[in-house]
Amino acid sequence: MSLTSINPNSQPSSLDLLATDNTNLTGFTNTSDKPLTVSITAEGKWSLLKPDFATSDPGIIKYKTPVDGDGCVRDKNDEKFKFKYPTLNTAALVAEVKDAKGNLKSSVAGKKQTIELLPGESVSFTINDDPAYFKDNAGQLKIAYSIVPKSEPSSEPATTTRQNKWIGKRLDNQKTDVFTWVAPFWHQIIDGQTIKNNFKEVSNNYSTVVIDQGVGPLFLTADGAYWKGKRFAVGAFEFSKHETWSDQFSEFSKHETWSGQRPDNGGTVAYQFNKATGFWEEANNGVVTKNNFKEVENNKATVTIDQGAGAIYLTLDGAYYGGTKFASGNFRGK
Repeated sequence: MSLTSINPNSQPSSLDLLATDNTNLTGFTNTSDKPLTVSITAEGKWSLLKPDFATSDPGIIKYKTPVDGDGCVRDKNDEKFKFKYPTLNTAALVAEVKDAKGNLKSSVAGKKQTIELLPGESVSFTINDDPAYFKDNAGQLKIAYSIVPKSEPSSEPATTTRQNKWIGKRLDNQKTDVFTWVAPFWHQIIDGQTIKNNFKEVSNNYSTVVIDQGVGPLFLTADGAYWKGKRFAVGAFEFSKHETWSDQFSEFSKHETWSGQRPDNGGTVAYQFNKATGFWEEANNGVVTKNNFKEVENNKATVTIDQGAGAIYLTLDGAYYGGTKFASGNFRGK
């Protein structure tokens, strides 16, 4: 493997990667004693077949069509081959991040990436192809890279702890599901393989992180991950300052009240479960204004309710709707 040493003082540079490279892959390694964030941008085009390859098969023609580092969208024809990364775009530029012992940590595809490297970790680059057919490839990419400067710590006292990693298990197939922050986006990693790497951060509070990929907000909380009002994974934040939440709720019973304050007008807002009707009620400044919220979820750190106009999430630090925090508060007014 041909790896370039990098450290916090490394100047912007570039690497060349041929589409035929399958061994002695190019890349770089963090030889410093500090974590590094590296930004890369790849330019150029390549293909999985040489342009003069003779074929009239529509399923094969796409393989001889030059594409950039984003590759081309997968289709049924791709199932005929044994692509190294079967869930990533064909012909995409893939960054293989390995720990100090050489174990693969993640694989991310795309012509623009932000990569986090701990001391001793490395990243190498390759094209997503069936390893048996690398010799038929054509073209190359130039990968420009630079070290992302660390922001200076604020002189203001911290009021909350920023969350950077959420780890859980999916409810549908029990696979490990991880969301991790690698500036400037959140990445989703399922069973060790990066599936999505472009979630924008909407908000980040000590018990709730809201991210969005353009198809609606996804909520990461102290007890689960939610999308469109449904919990799809059970988990929690890593290295949270509230590591004792599980102990705090060891004898958990369903939440029945939540109260807080709206920052827009300073008014109070409270939610209470009405046992007689089976619905949650909303009270503003002490007056019940809505009384027909159905309960979708009720867990240790999150209650999800819905009146038919979209889910409201009540959490340990606030109330959220449409990806926006509209009130600060907690259960039982704590």
